[in-house]
Amino acid sequence: MIPWKMFWTVLGAVVSMATAAGLALFHVPMLISVPIVVVAAGGCSIAAKTTVGVADVFDKLTRARRQVIARWVTGAIAIHASWIILFQLRPVLWLAWLVALLALAGVEYGVARSQEYMLARRTPAPSKELAVAPGTSAVVGNDSGTAVHQQFATPEDEVHAKIGWALMLSGHSWLQISEPAVIVALDTGRPLGVRALLEIELMTQNVAIAVARAGRRSSKPQEKIELTAEDRKKMAIALRQITGTKLYSDWVSLIEQPEAGVYELVVLFEDVLSAVRPFVDDLSPTTSRDPQMGGYEVNGQPTYRRLDQHGADIGQSRWGKSSKINCKLAATTKMTNATQWVCGTSKLYDLIAGWIAPYEGTEFKHPFGWVVFGPQHTLIMLATALVIARWRQNQPMDARRNFKTIFIQFDEANAPSALQNTTISVKIDGVAYTMSKLAYSLVNEAGGAEVWLHLACHRLTDPNFGPHTTDINNGLAWKSVFHVGDIAEIGRATEDYNLENPRHKGEFWDNPGADDPIIKLKAPYIQEIDPSKPKLHDGLTVSDVAWARRMFGHDLDEGSARVAAEFAGALYSNRFQYATPEFDHYLRNAGPMADADDSDEEDRHGENVGGVEMAADSYDVAFAETAAELDALFAGASAPVAGSSSAAEAVESEGMATVVTTLPRRTVRERIVAIVQASDEELTRGDIIAALAEEGPEVKAQVVTNTLGDLVKDGSAVVRNEGGRYCAA
Repeated sequence: MIPWKMFWTVLGAVVSMATAAGLALFHVPMLISVPIVVVAAGGCSIAAKTTVGVADVFDKLTRARRQVIARWVTGAIAIHASWIILFQLRPVLWLAWLVALLALAGVEYGVARSQEYMLARRTPAPSKELAVAPGTSAVVGNDSGTAVHQQFATPEDEVHAKIGWALMLSGHSWLQISEPAVIVALDTGRPLGVRALLEIELMTQNVAIAVARAGRRSSKPQEKIELTAEDRKKMAIALRQITGTKLYSDWVSLIEQPEAGVYELVVLFEDVLSAVRPFVDDLSPTTSRDPQMGGYEVNGQPTYRRLDQHGADIGQSRWGKSSKINCKLAATTKMTNATQWVCGTSKLYDLIAGWIAPYEGTEFKHPFGWVVFGPQHTLIMLATALVIARWRQNQPMDARRNFKTIFIQFDEANAPSALQNTTISVKIDGVAYTMSKLAYSLVNEAGGAEVWLHLACHRLTDPNFGPHTTDINNGLAWKSVFHVGDIAEIGRATEDYNLENPRHKGEFWDNPGADDPIIKLKAPYIQEIDPSKPKLHDGLTVSDVAWARRMFGHDLDEGSARVAAEFAGALYSNRFQYATPEFDHYLRNAGPMADADDSDEEDRHGENVGGVEMAADSYDVAFAETAAELDALFAGASAPVAGSSSAAEAVESEGMATVVTTLPRRTVRERIVAIVQASDEELTRGDIIAALAEEGPEVKAQVVTNTLGDLVKDGSAVVRNEGGRYCAA
């Protein structure tokens, strides 16, 4: 077989000689022959650049090295064009010109061989450890198709070779590889994996080249403009086959970058994210504008994020979501210009019990500026935050210097008694606000007043945040996604549906927003004090971290505190600031019980009414007695306010925001179940939507789709047959 180098060298010499002879024999004037030669040379140069860019023989070379080859070819074309023009000037010296042409061909062949040798040294083929099993046609190390085993000049060359051969095996040889690197553990220097950027390039070759390449092994699909989860799985299989080692699919990540057509390929060779990383407490005071440690990358590198943004932590229970929230609380409670508020309608005690416990029986205030529990009190806290934000935005510029940043941690925000709850509302300037509308208003307008809402939830989909789910999602700047039950939830939160589901507790996808790339992180773990939970390390507990914050100030600035007291009344003025038995009782008994399952069951007792009047028929007698007891407890929650002789007088003298309560109505889930169970025939999704619209109020089609999916997954009330119709279970 004639090598390509010799073929193209001989062909170039023959074409040049034929062209020069033809122009001389037909006596073409120089004014015509020179432009013809220049135009032909330019066309050949463009064709050469395109061919080098798509030729199979150069698949394993980087784009930079292909450009070097293209420049050499362009130079050779220019020399041949010059030879043809010189031949026209003195055709009688044709024998000398012929000798010169043969010498030129010999030099070109020598240069091509030397370049091949240099590229072979700089771009080594896979080592023996990377050799593919015998019979695999993807391994072609040289012109004869034999794999060449050589030493790697640099670690980057080895990474390039590994990924390059894997892409060839998986059918992705048309991708360009750039910035290859080895992932090294910061503490030990041990290699953990490799990473590189993969770039999609649209081919610009003409139809003839496209036809010539048709049917060849590495021919690139013309319509391929994005990489999918299927591509990632193929790459993972190819890497496992090449390395001969066990490689889990989630060790291979394909992350879309902000730059168009660019993906980051991250390949781990061990399960580095399974290890627990104990929390390390740095007691240096910070501010809300200082980036805080958000998690560790796969190589142990800490990543820092600013918390003064609206955001959400998403994931199933017991997958490390609370650990990341504890780390956030550890950061905000040592900020000199911020205060941390905490609210929720279920399971709030589980989150903050460890933060309150070390302060029991002491003279120190706990580290939170305000804590409320239950739907109505949570409603008032969110409304108070909105009122403060609007008040701040109406103040003169020179009066805004001392405003404290307010962080609101809303736990279990997607619970039926939380943002989905539309049975209670509070009026601000004559306008009624449900919790969902308040959350939307906060993420839409409160950031400029340094009021930030952080949500903890299981899902983002409509209607998990109530009527304004979409608006709230659009207002969230950052999202952290832990292990989820629905893999599509990761795609909805990150806009990248190729990402795999995290397999380990504390492992999450960090979407920082603002066009920053998505990365996988491991949250540090602060050991919980709950004896029923496993002890994962001997480091700091939540109570240790909480007690270390006893000397930090957590009070709101004077002006904002005055606005809060005027709007929320005794709920803010008499808030629990000390870890008293009454505070513990309030957290464990107000509203829905702390161990209620927020994802599957409505609160059977109605809404928390501690300190707020409700309609008597909206909750049962037993809960009314609990509420009355909580009213009495709340009256002695904290020290008397200025101008009052006792806390009880403070409750009487301070007004509280009026909460309007409507009679409980059925949820979308309950309405769909009732419609399906009442029908004697199997129903389509359209039938159910029509029935909902007929009985009112109308429900959006996407909400119905999501709810039906949850019902079918649960299987206890509604089932779907093979024809896609729904009937009672």
